[in-house]
Amino acid sequence: MNITSIIGVAASLAFAGSAVATDTDGDRGIRTVLSNLDIYGAGQAAVSIADGESDLDTRLVLGGTYKVDAVAFNLVFQTTDNASEVDVLFGNLAYDTGDFGTVTFGRFQKVFSAELADTYLGFNYGLTNSAAYNATIGDDVSTDGIGWGAEYGDLSFELVYGGTDGDLNEANFSGRAAYDLGFGSVGVGFLEGDVSDSWTVDFSHGDSFVSYTDVGDEWYGTLFLAQRECIGDLGLYGRAETGSEFDYELAIGATYQLGENAFIAAEYDYADTGEDSVNVGIRITF
Repeated sequence: MNITSIIGVAASLAFAGSAVATDTDGDRGIRTVLSNLDIYGAGQAAVSIADGESDLDTRLVLGGTYKVDAVAFNLVFQTTDNASEVDVLFGNLAYDTGDFGTVTFGRFQKVFSAELADTYLGFNYGLTNSAAYNATIGDDVSTDGIGWGAEYGDLSFELVYGGTDGDLNEANFSGRAAYDLGFGSVGVGFLEGDVSDSWTVDFSHGDSFVSYTDVGDEWYGTLFLAQRECIGDLGLYGRAETGSEFDYELAIGATYQLGENAFIAAEYDYADTGEDSVNVGIRITF
């Protein structure tokens, strides 16, 4: 773990510990702690089959948020390398200033696109991500640094100064602005990079979005349509993409709700390069 994330996690733990210590009067103290604590998590196991070979990927996430007045402590752990190792996904302190928005310090989620904004604990809607997402965000949704976010009516802003693996000597700026039109939201985002900068513009409605993303000399156009409950517990989704490096890629998937917090999914991905795959998985959230 890097120095920035260590500082963020350590400060968060110190804050949580001091908050608990302020009220230790028997059951009253326990009730206060529990009422301010929110535990959440998710888990997914998915199999990808391509060129006659299968690959199993399992990922578990567990975290919590402890709030005292305008300060929130967030600490989230995740498994990596197919559940063989444990790492800190998010570890930060967030302070709600009121009229001037929320300031966050430590490790938290990156900001850029509508697709990224709709992720939950690093899990996207379906079983795979778009080519634009892979080119800009990749496998790591976290950044280490300081962030600011605010909402003014239907307009929202997010600005981040952070670096991968906590190296603030090589930190970059990123940001996003979005406006709620009532029937959907239009947004723009930018992401500084060590090699090239990226920017995106998108329109989203519910779980669906359409976007254009520019990454240096490359560009991507993405259309994603989704409805979780089309026919009873059966949901459908699809993604169509084009870009400077390929003509088109398609993904068609279906989900079936096993309950309020669990579903199974099956997805077929087709690329004009011949890299087709079938993906099947189950996801549980709480």
